[in-house]
Order: sequence, then C-alpha cells, then structure tokens
Amino acid sequence: MLERYSTPRLTVSEMSSDVFEPQQSGVLTELLDGALSVLTPEVVEHLPPYFQGIHTRDQARSWLTCLLADSRLLVVLDVNDALPDNNVSEQVMGFVFLHSDEQRSAHMGYLLKQSAWGRGLGRSY
Repeated sequence: MLERYSTPRLTVSEMSSDVFEPQQSGVLTELLDGALSVLTPEVVEHLPPYFQGIHTRDQARSWLTCLLADSRLLVVLDVNDALPDNNVSEQVMGFVFLHSDEQRSAHMGYLLKQSAWGRGLGRSY
C-alpha cells in the first residue's frame, strides 16, 4: 500500500502490486478475505460480470490483479475496527477505483460492504 489518508471514521490506502510479493503474504490473505466480505451478491448485483461470482481467495486474487492492472485501487478501512487484535480483513469496508483513459477522462467508483450501507460512510471520503 502506497498512499494513505484518514478521516475520523475511515482510512483509505492505495494498493500496489507489491501486495503480491511473498513477504506480504499475511497482509494479502487478510485483504483477500476482506474483499470476499465486500463482494457479496447484494453488493455486486448491478455491476459488470467481472465483479460477480467471487467466492474464493483465488477468485479474489484474480479480481484484485485485474483491477490493479486497469486502475488505481484503494482499500477503505474502518478506523473503529483498527484495534490491535483485529486483522485487516475485519477492517475492510470497501474499495475505491480510479481509472483514466487515453482521452484524459477519469472515472471513479466505490464499493462498500453491505453492513456499511446507510451509515453515511460515502460522505466520509
């Protein structure tokens, strides 16, 4: 993870392909578990096919790899769950995607896990 910013409720950190390095395997496993907690059928219902049917760590790893190759990817962590005994997967609340194309157009999207819906977290960015 490269850059980071925080609000009173959230921390947002940019991910890089370094997360796939062997020395990062513990963090990667927690991120994959966090991704699985976000990518539920209800959350991805109206999204493109590459967001659908992600149920295993291997599928989550492929999904993250694809997104990192195509966009800047940021992980959204819940500050309130950042306790010493909580791992990253328990803190993952969602993801932010930033993509720009050759025409200099930029697109942003975000996903929040269903348990975060209705808590006003979208306004925390």
